[in-house]
Amino acid sequence: MPYKPQQKFTSRTQDVNLASGWEMKLVQAEAILQGAGSGDFNHALDLINEVHTRNISDNDSNPLPALTAASATEAWTELKRERRIELWLEGRSAADERRWDDLSTPGTLDIPDWENPANPGYTPLFVDNPRDKLCFDIPESERDRNPNVPTSG
Repeated sequence: MPYKPQQKFTSRTQDVNLASGWEMKLVQAEAILQGAGSGDFNHALDLINEVHTRNISDNDSNPLPALTAASATEAWTELKRERRIELWLEGRSAADERRWDDLSTPGTLDIPDWENPANPGYTPLFVDNPRDKLCFDIPESERDRNPNVPTSG
């Protein structure tokens, strides 16, 4: 797989948004889904697609195809994926995961299957140190510097 460096902030003087209009559409879609239950989730999907389809495919220079969902649960899955894509450099996915877990939202959160040896991205690092969805372990560098933090293992 070829390496593709991020192109979000290409210079040190470039403005960094605290939030964008695209993120606000996803916030609005989440609010609709929280109130939709088993009702109308299509308006939320329309907002998610406004964000998704503005992106252009590398393959044919066309907008990405619209996402579809046959239920509110499927719409939640699309929202969760699109938020992770849209906000991947902002470091806010942990807060999303905690909020969604606290609210017991439906849908799945697509995380690469790094622990599957059949996966081309497989590494023993993830098998030996399984990911906890709600917290990050204290790094060894912090454990080494702080006698109040127990050593791992």
